[in-house]
Amino acid sequence: MEESQKKLIKTFVLINILLNDIEEPNKVPTKEIKQIYDILKGCVEPLETVIDKVYRNKAVSTSTFLTDLETKFMYNINRELKRYYKI
Repeated sequence: MEESQKKLIKTFVLINILLNDIEEPNKVPTKEIKQIYDILKGCVEPLETVIDKVYRNKAVSTSTFLTDLETKFMYNINRELKRYYKI
């Protein structure tokens, strides 16, 4: 597998995770964070278009590869949060 393909896979996984989590937080810590959320919300539609095209590909839609990567990524984040913040 070429390095560019690996990079695309990583990018698609991270974009999909980001899209699933972009929403207005209950409490915004700072003005700068609010600005970031506003920018991200403006990116949702174009990013969803790209992700939808990726998932329409038969090789992707019949595989759990990207979903498995997302699950593992979130598992590691949650594991580290528990370890450092005793959640």
